[in-house]
Amino acid sequence: MNTHLSTVIESLKTTQIAEQRQAILDSIIDKLLPLKVNTKRTTLLFVCTHNSRRSQMAQVWADYFARDFNLTNLDIQSCGTEVTACNFRVIYTLRNLGFVVSNPGGTNPLLTVSPEQGTQPITLYSKDIESCIKASSTSEQVIAMMTCDHADQNCPIMPEVTERLQLLYADPKISDDTPQESQIYSQRCLQIGSEMYYLINNLREC
Repeated sequence: MNTHLSTVIESLKTTQIAEQRQAILDSIIDKLLPLKVNTKRTTLLFVCTHNSRRSQMAQVWADYFARDFNLTNLDIQSCGTEVTACNFRVIYTLRNLGFVVSNPGGTNPLLTVSPEQGTQPITLYSKDIESCIKASSTSEQVIAMMTCDHADQNCPIMPEVTERLQLLYADPKISDDTPQESQIYSQRCLQIGSEMYYLINNLREC
């Protein structure tokens, strides 16, 4: 792992989470602990409308920390109510943080993301929630984490989902094509990273 990404990850572990956000995370943890996601085969879906920004960032960080803590029963995915593509600004943001991102190109490319060459990569691409639920048929339970209010309001009822929870993030899209774009995307990605560390770290005990 390159020095920059290693420094970023260590800083996420000590980031002070705002009191209001920590209360939301603690409420989610309280609901997940009884589900024993550490011992049951569990699919954790991060859902936003287009599966292009926030949900993709959440998948990367949650998957990274789940692997780091050896939570082998936890399958981390992201999806949307619509299929688009992982936004290129997310790719740039991950690369700027030090992740190795391979992009084969295309309208909805199958990206691979890893902390360093030679490690098992995380696969990123835009997909709909129905296909993700169908792909999780071998899991004992499916948890949907709604990362945007539009998806939360417009996502269909999902009887296959064990638990549906809200963990909403402001959309970095508001900064697209502005001088603040890089800063806003980095801030959102780091916020999600620190909160995924807090979440996954606390789920180790269940």
